Amino acid sequence: MRIRSLLIVCLLTLAVSTQAQSVPEALEFTEVYDFLDELATDGIIDLTEAVRPYSRVQIAAMLRSALDKDSLLSRRQQDDLQFYMQDYALELDTLPVYHSYGHRHVT
Repeated sequence: MRIRSLLIVCLLTLAVSTQAQSVPEALEFTEVYDFLDELATDGIIDLTEAVRPYSRVQIAAMLRSALDKDSLLSRRQQDDLQFYMQDYALELDTLPVYHSYGHRHVT
């Protein structure tokens, strides 16, 4: 019985720690939302499936998507993108890389 209780506690701890990895970016403390809205308005990224607040990983994925279309960005947008990519560098490093032929490659 004691081992069973210990196992349950361990599983619950693991479940709680897994949930804690997705941290939303506060709406009132960041300008990245305005930047993402601007990119969506310009057709660079798609926000139709996203619901605020976005997690830092979601924001990093949107930034990477914008980087794939950097030729469509203005000079200011390119500078802003580089600035935000530095801020989200940790999350960008954890995202899988998809090649144009659809296969996933983790870096």
